[in-house]
Amino acid sequence: MRNLGDELMLRCLVRWMDPVHPQVTVLSERPEECERTSALPALRNVPLLGQWAWYDAWGRGAAIRLLRQLRGFDGLVGGGGDVLRDDRGWRHLSFATEKYFVAQAFGTPWYVLNAGIGPPTTGYGRRILRHVLERARQVVVRDRRGYEVALAARGPAETYFAGDIVLALPRLFPDECRALGDRARSAPYLLVCLRGNPDTFGRFAMPEPRLQQLAAALDALAARGLRIAFLPFQQHDTEDDDTLHRAIADRMRARDAIDFVPWTIDIARVAALFREASLVVAMRLHAAVLAEAFGTPTAILAYDRKLLEFARQRGIPVVEAADLDRAEACRARLEDALDGGRPGAGEPPPHDWMQIAFQA
Repeated sequence: MRNLGDELMLRCLVRWMDPVHPQVTVLSERPEECERTSALPALRNVPLLGQWAWYDAWGRGAAIRLLRQLRGFDGLVGGGGDVLRDDRGWRHLSFATEKYFVAQAFGTPWYVLNAGIGPPTTGYGRRILRHVLERARQVVVRDRRGYEVALAARGPAETYFAGDIVLALPRLFPDECRALGDRARSAPYLLVCLRGNPDTFGRFAMPEPRLQQLAAALDALAARGLRIAFLPFQQHDTEDDDTLHRAIADRMRARDAIDFVPWTIDIARVAALFREASLVVAMRLHAAVLAEAFGTPTAILAYDRKLLEFARQRGIPVVEAADLDRAEACRARLEDALDGGRPGAGEPPPHDWMQIAFQA
Protein backbone atom coordinates (compact mmCIF):
# COMPACT_ATOMS: atom_id res chain seq x y z
CA MET A 1 0.00 0.00 0.00
CA ARG A 2 3.07 2.28 -0.37
CA ASN A 3 3.18 2.71 3.41
CA LEU A 4 6.68 3.53 4.63
CA GLY A 5 6.01 2.27 8.16
CA ASP A 6 4.81 -1.12 6.89
CA GLU A 7 7.79 -1.41 4.54
CA LEU A 8 10.25 -0.63 7.35
CA MET A 9 8.60 -3.17 9.66
CA LEU A 10 8.88 -5.80 6.94
CA ARG A 11 12.54 -5.08 6.23
CA CYS A 12 13.43 -5.01 9.92
CA LEU A 13 11.63 -8.30 10.62
CA VAL A 14 13.32 -10.01 7.68
CA ARG A 15 16.74 -8.75 8.80
CA TRP A 16 16.01 -9.81 12.41
CA MET A 17 15.11 -13.35 11.27
CA ASP A 18 18.20 -13.52 9.05
CA PRO A 19 20.34 -15.63 11.46
CA VAL A 20 18.17 -18.68 10.64
CA HIS A 21 18.22 -17.86 6.89
CA PRO A 22 14.50 -18.14 6.16
CA GLN A 23 13.18 -17.90 2.63
CA VAL A 24 10.55 -15.21 3.10
CA THR A 25 7.44 -14.73 1.00
CA VAL A 26 5.13 -11.79 1.69
CA LEU A 27 1.34 -12.03 1.82
CA SER A 28 0.17 -8.80 0.21
CA GLU A 29 -2.99 -7.30 -1.21
CA ARG A 30 -0.82 -5.82 -3.99
CA PRO A 31 1.86 -8.47 -4.59
CA GLU A 32 3.37 -6.94 -7.73
CA GLU A 33 4.04 -3.63 -6.02
CA CYS A 34 5.28 -5.45 -2.92
CA GLU A 35 7.80 -7.40 -4.99
CA ARG A 36 9.06 -4.14 -6.54
CA THR A 37 9.55 -2.35 -3.22
CA SER A 38 10.74 -5.22 -1.02
CA ALA A 39 12.56 -7.44 -3.57
CA LEU A 40 10.81 -10.44 -1.97
CA PRO A 41 8.39 -12.87 -3.62
CA ALA A 42 4.77 -12.10 -2.74
CA LEU A 43 1.39 -13.84 -2.82
CA ARG A 44 -1.93 -12.08 -3.26
CA ASN A 45 -3.83 -11.92 0.03
CA VAL A 46 -7.61 -12.24 -0.13
CA PRO A 47 -10.28 -12.46 2.60
CA LEU A 48 -11.47 -16.02 3.08
CA LEU A 49 -14.64 -15.42 5.10
CA GLY A 50 -16.57 -13.16 2.74
CA GLN A 51 -15.70 -9.95 4.59
CA TRP A 52 -15.56 -8.26 1.17
CA ALA A 53 -14.83 -9.20 -2.44
CA TRP A 54 -16.37 -12.64 -1.87
CA TYR A 55 -17.00 -13.25 -5.58
CA ASP A 56 -13.38 -12.50 -6.49
CA ALA A 57 -12.16 -14.72 -3.64
CA TRP A 58 -14.40 -17.73 -4.18
CA GLY A 59 -16.17 -17.21 -7.51
CA ARG A 60 -12.94 -16.62 -9.39
CA GLY A 61 -10.86 -19.03 -7.34
CA ALA A 62 -8.41 -16.60 -5.68
CA ALA A 63 -9.08 -18.09 -2.23
CA ILE A 64 -8.50 -21.68 -3.39
CA ARG A 65 -5.24 -20.68 -5.06
CA LEU A 66 -4.08 -18.94 -1.89
CA LEU A 67 -4.92 -21.92 0.31
CA ARG A 68 -2.96 -24.25 -1.96
CA GLN A 69 0.02 -21.89 -1.82
CA LEU A 70 -0.11 -21.49 1.96
CA ARG A 71 0.02 -25.24 2.44
CA GLY A 72 3.62 -25.34 1.21
CA PHE A 73 5.15 -23.09 3.88
CA ASP A 74 6.95 -24.08 7.09
CA GLY A 75 5.70 -21.16 9.17
CA LEU A 76 3.45 -18.10 9.20
CA VAL A 77 4.49 -14.74 10.67
CA GLY A 78 1.71 -12.28 11.45
CA GLY A 79 1.38 -9.10 13.43
CA GLY A 80 3.45 -6.32 11.94
CA GLY A 81 1.35 -3.47 13.27
CA ASP A 82 -1.78 -2.53 15.18
CA VAL A 83 -4.14 -5.05 13.56
CA LEU A 84 -5.06 -7.42 16.41
CA ARG A 85 -7.99 -5.41 17.74
CA ASP A 86 -11.74 -5.86 17.68
CA ASP A 87 -12.73 -2.19 18.04
CA ARG A 88 -12.83 -1.86 14.24
CA GLY A 89 -15.42 -4.61 13.82
CA TRP A 90 -15.50 -8.31 12.95
CA ARG A 91 -14.37 -7.81 9.34
CA HIS A 92 -11.11 -6.21 10.42
CA LEU A 93 -10.35 -8.76 13.16
CA SER A 94 -11.32 -11.81 11.11
CA PHE A 95 -9.18 -10.72 8.16
CA ALA A 96 -6.26 -10.09 10.53
CA THR A 97 -6.54 -13.55 12.13
CA GLU A 98 -8.05 -15.99 9.62
CA LYS A 99 -4.67 -17.09 8.20
CA TYR A 100 -3.63 -18.32 11.66
CA PHE A 101 -6.56 -20.73 11.57
CA VAL A 102 -5.51 -21.83 8.09
CA ALA A 103 -2.03 -22.49 9.48
CA GLN A 104 -3.55 -24.53 12.29
CA ALA A 105 -5.52 -26.62 9.81
CA PHE A 106 -2.31 -27.35 7.88
CA GLY A 107 -0.29 -28.07 11.03
CA THR A 108 1.93 -25.02 10.39
CA PRO A 109 3.42 -23.10 13.35
CA TRP A 110 2.73 -19.39 13.54
CA TYR A 111 4.35 -16.36 15.13
CA VAL A 112 2.90 -13.01 16.21
CA LEU A 113 5.70 -10.46 15.82
CA ASN A 114 5.83 -6.68 16.31
CA ALA A 115 2.14 -6.76 17.09
CA GLY A 116 -0.03 -4.08 18.57
CA ILE A 117 -2.83 -5.87 20.40
CA GLY A 118 -5.93 -4.07 21.56
CA PRO A 119 -7.61 -5.32 24.73
CA PRO A 120 -10.69 -7.17 23.43
CA THR A 121 -14.06 -5.49 23.89
CA THR A 122 -16.31 -8.27 22.55
CA GLY A 123 -16.87 -11.93 23.35
CA TYR A 124 -15.76 -13.09 19.90
CA GLY A 125 -12.71 -10.84 20.13
CA ARG A 126 -11.64 -12.39 23.44
CA ARG A 127 -12.01 -15.92 22.11
CA ILE A 128 -10.21 -15.29 18.81
CA LEU A 129 -7.30 -13.37 20.32
CA ARG A 130 -6.81 -15.90 23.09
CA HIS A 131 -6.79 -18.76 20.59
CA VAL A 132 -4.28 -17.07 18.29
CA LEU A 133 -1.94 -15.91 21.06
CA GLU A 134 -2.11 -19.05 23.18
CA ARG A 135 -1.06 -21.33 20.30
CA ALA A 136 1.59 -19.10 18.72
CA ARG A 137 5.16 -20.39 18.87
CA GLN A 138 6.46 -16.92 19.74
CA VAL A 139 4.83 -13.57 20.52
CA VAL A 140 6.66 -10.23 20.49
CA VAL A 141 4.49 -7.17 21.05
CA ARG A 142 5.20 -3.46 20.86
CA ASP A 143 2.95 -2.00 23.57
CA ARG A 144 2.29 -2.53 27.27
CA ARG A 145 -1.42 -3.27 26.94
CA GLY A 146 -0.76 -5.85 24.24
CA TYR A 147 1.82 -7.47 26.48
CA GLU A 148 -0.74 -7.83 29.26
CA VAL A 149 -3.23 -9.41 26.83
CA ALA A 150 -0.57 -11.83 25.58
CA LEU A 151 0.58 -12.75 29.09
CA ALA A 152 -3.00 -13.47 30.14
CA ALA A 153 -3.50 -15.69 27.08
CA ARG A 154 -0.24 -17.68 27.06
CA GLY A 155 1.97 -16.81 30.04
CA PRO A 156 5.59 -15.58 29.88
CA ALA A 157 7.14 -18.38 27.80
CA GLU A 158 8.37 -16.88 24.49
CA THR A 159 6.27 -13.79 25.19
CA TYR A 160 8.08 -10.45 24.90
CA PHE A 161 7.37 -6.74 25.06
CA ALA A 162 10.15 -5.21 22.97
CA GLY A 163 8.64 -2.05 21.50
CA ASP A 164 8.36 -1.46 17.77
CA ILE A 165 11.05 -3.25 15.78
CA VAL A 166 11.74 -0.11 13.73
CA LEU A 167 13.37 1.31 16.88
CA ALA A 168 16.16 -1.16 16.09
CA LEU A 169 16.62 0.11 12.52
CA PRO A 170 20.05 1.74 13.23
CA ARG A 171 21.32 -1.55 14.67
CA LEU A 172 19.76 -3.81 12.06
CA PHE A 173 20.99 -1.61 9.17
CA PRO A 174 24.11 0.06 10.59
CA ASP A 175 25.81 0.82 7.28
CA GLU A 176 22.77 2.44 5.71
CA CYS A 177 22.00 4.45 8.85
CA ARG A 178 25.52 5.83 9.09
CA ALA A 179 25.53 7.04 5.50
CA LEU A 180 25.84 10.80 5.07
CA GLY A 181 22.54 12.39 4.12
CA ASP A 182 22.25 14.99 1.40
CA ARG A 183 20.83 17.48 3.91
CA ALA A 184 23.83 17.35 6.21
CA ARG A 185 24.98 20.87 5.35
CA SER A 186 21.61 22.44 4.50
CA ALA A 187 19.45 24.73 6.61
CA PRO A 188 17.89 23.25 9.78
CA TYR A 189 14.46 21.80 9.17
CA LEU A 190 11.35 20.46 10.85
CA LEU A 191 10.03 17.17 9.44
CA VAL A 192 6.22 16.90 9.34
CA CYS A 193 4.59 13.47 8.87
CA LEU A 194 0.80 13.72 9.02
CA ARG A 195 -1.87 11.20 8.05
CA GLY A 196 -4.09 11.71 5.04
CA ASN A 197 -7.19 10.76 7.05
CA PRO A 198 -6.45 11.88 10.61
CA ASP A 199 -9.98 11.20 11.88
CA THR A 200 -9.89 7.45 11.11
CA PHE A 201 -10.73 6.63 14.73
CA GLY A 202 -12.98 9.62 15.38
CA ARG A 203 -10.59 11.54 17.65
CA PHE A 204 -8.65 13.92 15.38
CA ALA A 205 -11.01 15.78 13.06
CA MET A 206 -9.33 18.59 11.12
CA PRO A 207 -11.92 21.25 10.25
CA GLU A 208 -10.83 24.58 8.82
CA PRO A 209 -10.01 26.32 12.14
CA ARG A 210 -7.65 23.50 13.16
CA LEU A 211 -5.94 23.50 9.78
CA GLN A 212 -5.31 27.21 10.24
CA GLN A 213 -3.98 26.78 13.78
CA LEU A 214 -1.51 24.07 12.76
CA ALA A 215 -0.40 26.16 9.78
CA ALA A 216 0.14 29.15 12.09
CA ALA A 217 2.20 27.03 14.48
CA LEU A 218 4.43 25.88 11.62
CA ASP A 219 4.75 29.48 10.45
CA ALA A 220 6.01 30.41 13.92
CA LEU A 221 8.71 27.74 13.69
CA ALA A 222 9.63 28.83 10.17
CA ALA A 223 10.14 32.33 11.61
CA ARG A 224 12.85 30.82 13.82
CA GLY A 225 14.83 29.88 10.72
CA LEU A 226 13.52 26.33 10.18
CA ARG A 227 12.47 24.95 6.85
CA ILE A 228 9.26 22.89 6.93
CA ALA A 229 9.66 19.52 5.16
CA PHE A 230 6.55 17.39 4.61
CA LEU A 231 7.23 13.63 4.25
CA PRO A 232 4.36 11.27 3.31
CA PHE A 233 4.39 7.83 4.94
CA GLN A 234 1.55 6.57 2.80
CA GLN A 235 1.01 7.65 -0.78
CA HIS A 236 -1.60 5.51 -2.43
CA ASP A 237 -4.95 5.95 -4.13
CA THR A 238 -6.71 4.82 -0.93
CA GLU A 239 -4.92 7.39 1.23
CA ASP A 240 -2.31 10.02 0.42
CA ASP A 241 -0.68 11.84 3.33
CA ASP A 242 0.23 14.73 1.06
CA THR A 243 -3.49 15.55 0.87
CA LEU A 244 -3.32 16.88 4.43
CA HIS A 245 0.23 18.19 3.99
CA ARG A 246 -0.86 20.39 1.08
CA ALA A 247 -3.94 21.56 2.96
CA ILE A 248 -1.66 22.79 5.77
CA ALA A 249 0.92 24.26 3.38
CA ASP A 250 -1.78 26.18 1.50
CA ARG A 251 -2.68 27.95 4.75
CA MET A 252 0.87 28.86 5.72
CA ARG A 253 2.36 32.29 5.12
CA ALA A 254 5.97 31.03 4.92
CA ARG A 255 5.50 29.37 1.51
CA ASP A 256 9.16 29.80 0.57
CA ALA A 257 10.21 27.71 3.60
CA ILE A 258 8.22 24.62 2.54
CA ASP A 259 9.63 21.43 0.99
CA PHE A 260 7.68 18.35 -0.12
CA VAL A 261 9.87 15.26 0.24
CA PRO A 262 9.02 12.45 -2.22
CA TRP A 263 7.82 9.13 -0.79
CA THR A 264 10.75 6.75 -0.46
CA ILE A 265 11.74 3.40 1.03
CA ASP A 266 15.49 4.00 0.65
CA ILE A 267 16.72 3.28 4.18
CA ALA A 268 19.80 5.52 3.95
CA ARG A 269 17.64 8.42 2.76
CA VAL A 270 15.00 7.84 5.45
CA ALA A 271 17.66 7.55 8.15
CA ALA A 272 19.29 10.81 7.07
CA LEU A 273 15.96 12.65 7.03
CA PHE A 274 15.16 11.68 10.62
CA ARG A 275 18.68 11.81 11.99
CA GLU A 276 19.30 15.35 10.77
CA ALA A 277 15.90 16.93 11.52
CA SER A 278 15.65 19.51 14.30
CA LEU A 279 12.14 18.29 15.20
CA VAL A 280 9.71 15.65 13.91
CA VAL A 281 5.98 16.41 14.05
CA ALA A 282 4.58 12.89 13.92
CA MET A 283 1.01 11.85 13.33
CA ARG A 284 2.25 8.65 11.69
CA LEU A 285 3.40 6.24 14.41
CA HIS A 286 6.56 5.22 12.60
CA ALA A 287 7.59 8.82 12.15
CA ALA A 288 7.71 9.02 15.95
CA VAL A 289 9.46 5.64 16.12
CA LEU A 290 12.15 6.73 13.65
CA ALA A 291 12.67 10.03 15.43
CA GLU A 292 13.13 8.17 18.71
CA ALA A 293 15.49 5.66 17.06
CA PHE A 294 17.76 8.52 15.96
CA GLY A 295 17.38 10.64 19.11
CA THR A 296 15.53 13.47 17.36
CA PRO A 297 13.06 15.65 19.33
CA THR A 298 9.47 14.71 18.56
CA ALA A 299 5.94 16.00 19.04
CA ILE A 300 3.19 13.42 18.55
CA LEU A 301 -0.24 14.28 17.15
CA ALA A 302 -2.20 11.47 18.75
CA TYR A 303 -4.92 10.44 16.29
CA ASP A 304 -5.06 6.91 17.82
CA ARG A 305 -4.35 5.12 21.08
CA LYS A 306 -1.20 3.52 19.67
CA LEU A 307 0.44 6.95 19.51
CA LEU A 308 -0.59 7.73 23.09
CA GLU A 309 0.86 4.39 24.18
CA PHE A 310 4.15 5.12 22.40
CA ALA A 311 4.28 8.64 23.84
CA ARG A 312 3.85 7.28 27.37
CA GLN A 313 6.36 4.52 26.74
CA ARG A 314 9.06 6.93 25.58
CA GLY A 315 8.12 10.14 27.42
CA ILE A 316 7.31 12.13 24.26
CA PRO A 317 5.15 15.30 24.31
CA VAL A 318 1.68 14.96 22.79
CA VAL A 319 -0.39 17.43 20.79
CA GLU A 320 -4.05 16.53 21.23
CA ALA A 321 -6.72 17.56 18.74
CA ALA A 322 -8.12 19.98 21.34
CA ASP A 323 -4.79 21.81 21.39
CA LEU A 324 -5.57 22.97 17.86
CA ASP A 325 -8.66 24.77 19.16
CA ARG A 326 -6.61 27.28 21.18
CA ALA A 327 -4.55 29.94 19.50
CA GLU A 328 -1.29 29.45 21.36
CA ALA A 329 -1.50 25.85 22.57
CA CYS A 330 -0.29 24.09 19.42
CA ARG A 331 2.59 26.52 18.86
CA ALA A 332 3.66 26.20 22.50
CA ARG A 333 3.59 22.37 22.32
CA LEU A 334 5.78 22.34 19.22
CA GLU A 335 8.20 24.93 20.55
CA ASP A 336 8.55 23.04 23.84
CA ALA A 337 9.34 19.84 21.92
CA LEU A 338 11.86 21.68 19.74
CA ASP A 339 13.56 23.09 22.82
CA GLY A 340 13.88 19.65 24.38
CA GLY A 341 10.86 19.51 26.68
CA ARG A 342 9.63 16.07 27.73
CA PRO A 343 6.73 15.24 30.07
CA GLY A 344 8.62 12.44 31.81
CA ALA A 345 11.28 9.79 31.50
CA GLY A 346 8.87 7.19 30.08
CA GLU A 347 9.06 3.45 30.62
CA PRO A 348 11.24 1.56 28.14
CA PRO A 349 10.20 -1.98 27.12
CA PRO A 350 11.64 -4.77 29.30
CA HIS A 351 12.99 -6.71 26.30
CA ASP A 352 15.26 -5.84 23.38
CA TRP A 353 14.69 -7.16 19.87
CA MET A 354 18.41 -7.66 19.42
CA GLN A 355 18.47 -10.02 22.43
CA ILE A 356 15.50 -12.14 21.28
CA ALA A 357 16.13 -15.14 19.01
CA PHE A 358 13.61 -16.15 16.35
CA GLN A 359 12.25 -19.55 17.38
CA ALA A 360 12.38 -21.31 14.02
